[in-house]
Order: sequence, then structure tokens, then C-alpha cells
Amino acid sequence: MIREPYKWRMEQAYLAALCLYLFLLFVNQTELLILLSDREQALIQKARYLCYLVFVIKLISVPVYSRRDLLFGAAAAVCVLLCVWCSHTRKLAFTALAVFAAYDCDGRRILRCAFAVFAAGLAATLLLCAAGVLQNVVLDASRNRQNLGFNWVTLAPIYFLFISIAWVNLRGARVSWAEILLMELCCVLLYRATNTRLTFLLNSVFLAVAAVELRLLHDRWQLLRALGRQSVILPLLAVLLVFAVQMAYQPSGFWLKLDDLLSERLSLAAQSFQSLPVKLFGQQIQWNGFSLDADYLKPKTGAVYNNVDCSYFRILFDYGIAGLVLAVSLYSWGVYKAAAAKDPLLVWSYLLVLVFCISEQWILELSFNYFPLVAAARLSPRPAPPDRRILFHAHAEGGGA
Repeated sequence: MIREPYKWRMEQAYLAALCLYLFLLFVNQTELLILLSDREQALIQKARYLCYLVFVIKLISVPVYSRRDLLFGAAAAVCVLLCVWCSHTRKLAFTALAVFAAYDCDGRRILRCAFAVFAAGLAATLLLCAAGVLQNVVLDASRNRQNLGFNWVTLAPIYFLFISIAWVNLRGARVSWAEILLMELCCVLLYRATNTRLTFLLNSVFLAVAAVELRLLHDRWQLLRALGRQSVILPLLAVLLVFAVQMAYQPSGFWLKLDDLLSERLSLAAQSFQSLPVKLFGQQIQWNGFSLDADYLKPKTGAVYNNVDCSYFRILFDYGIAGLVLAVSLYSWGVYKAAAAKDPLLVWSYLLVLVFCISEQWILELSFNYFPLVAAARLSPRPAPPDRRILFHAHAEGGGA
């Protein structure tokens, strides 16, 4: 029989490898990669394969899998392999390996690791940018969008969004008004520097929900608690809503205004649906996310811009119907466990990410998004908030007359 200390050591090894892996993925999103030599970049790639090795060891070291988990895990693994084969990309396989290896780990420890890596990385990048080590390039002069040392203007706000979510979930009922206001101030400053509207809006909405849930209602809001484990259908409803809006889209009137608000997400998706087939296990697609009307972004190949930023459509085109079902099922499982753990704030966090991925590609992108890992891990109930009521006892100790 496998002893408990061995299980704990394997979890610590996984978490250490995960921290390294998330750090390496973070570096790839910054301009620091440009400053590294070819040899140093190759070293980063080798370090990532070391992380994959630890993930494999962790995966095979689990002493006992339940029959249900083993069955669904094997089906998911076959689905992933077929999607990888048809799409001719290995990225999904490496992502799935990290997610599978999170099995039987503590989800809140994964949250702590992701928060530590992303918060330290964001702070270091902004400091290096302020010191002039990394360039602060204005990529869109009309909107004054600065990259703040990252590869693109949206990355710093996106990292801060996931940092905010992790911090509030880790602090729970202990989060204070000062912390919430400080995070909102940082959110405003990042918005002014990058003009990233949707990320700013969702971050502000999340902080407002957290303030109401934790500071005013003390984690006792009844709507999500009434849903309970039925909230498992919420990810499916999000996908159905996205497809319904896309099917109703017409290049006129109200839809043009909505398309403009969403930065042409609807028209670009409609273009892809007209030119690309939808397959069961995906296909190989050459995506081009560079604008042809800006000299500094013109691709050398002269390819036409065809990027689809909606996560649901991107997965559908890349990995097919099976890949989309797999991704939505993973989020449904995460919501189910959060509801079972009586953690409505974590359910809110999953819903926020699902809404965010309507106009972003990050639903399975571990460079930013740790929720696929948390969904695969075990989740114990969060400690109940302290009872702040003053209780008077008629016969307290030493109080008899």
C-alpha cells in the first residue's frame, strides 16, 4: 500500500514542476524572450520537457484511480490524442498532460502556485519595463495602447485579472475592503495604460461581486447555493448562448454595433464559419492574427487576417466537436466540484472565465488560466467565515448568580 507521505511528496514535486512550467510559459509572453540568446531559449524548451517528465511520473504514481475516473480519464486521453493527430499540434497534448497530472492534488495549492508565479512575474516585468530593460512600445497610437514589456497590449491586464481572481479566492472571507479597492486601483491604472476594455470591465465586475459576496453578504448568497450541483449546466449554457448569438448575427443594424463593441469578433467568426469546415476531431489551420494595415505587424507571408478570438469557436475549428465537448466538460466538472464544496465565489470565478473566453482564446491556455488545473484537482470545502455575532449565554461559565 502506498503510504501517505509518499503521496504528499509526489504532490509537492508536481507543484514545484508546475511553478517552473508556469514561469517558463510566462517568460514566453514577455519581451524578455527577445533578450535571450538561442542557447538560452533552447534551455527554456528543455526545462519544459523536464516539467513534462515530472507530470508523467506524478500521473503514474497515483496509487488508486476510481473506476469512474479511470474510465473518463481514458476516454478523455483518447479524445485528446485524436484531436492532436488531426490538428497536427502537440500543444493540446502537453496541456492535457499538466491537467491530468493535477488529479488528486489540492486545488487551492494550485491556486497559490499560480498566484505566486503570475504576481511575481507581472511585478518583475512592470519593474523591468519602468527601468528601461524591457521596451514599453505603443502598439496603437490612436488608443495609446502600451505593451508594458509584454508581447501584446492585452497581456498585463489579463494576468492581473487571473491574479485578482486567485487572491480573492485564496483570501475568502478574510479579504478586506482595502484589498478590493487596491486591486480596483491597479485595474484602472492598467486600463489607462493598455485601453483593454473587456478585461477591465470583467475585473471590475468580479471585484464588485466579491465585495458584495464576502463583505456584505458574508459568503451566504442564496442564488448559487440554491442551484447547488445543478450549476454544472452553466458552462453548457454559456456555449449555447455564444452559438445562438453567432447564428443570429447579421452585418447590419444592431449587430454591427455589437460587433464593433466586441472588436469585430462576430464578423471574423462568421467569416471563419463560411471558409472553414467543422470536423469531429479538428484540422490543421494556419491562423494569422496580424493586422495587414499596420506596417510593424505585417506578416512576412502576406497571409490574410483570419484570427478567431472566441475560445469556443477556436477550439471547435482547431480540435473539432470532440475537443469543444472535452473543454466544456472539464469546466462543468470544475463548477460541479466548487458547488459541492459550497464555494459560490469559486463558481462565480468559473462563470467569469467562461464569459471572458467569449472574446478571448484563453479557455485552455495555461500561460494565463489555471482553472483547467483546478478543475482536475480535488477541492475540499472552504472554511466557513467567522461568525461576527455577539452571543450572550444565560448560564455562561462563572456567570451564575
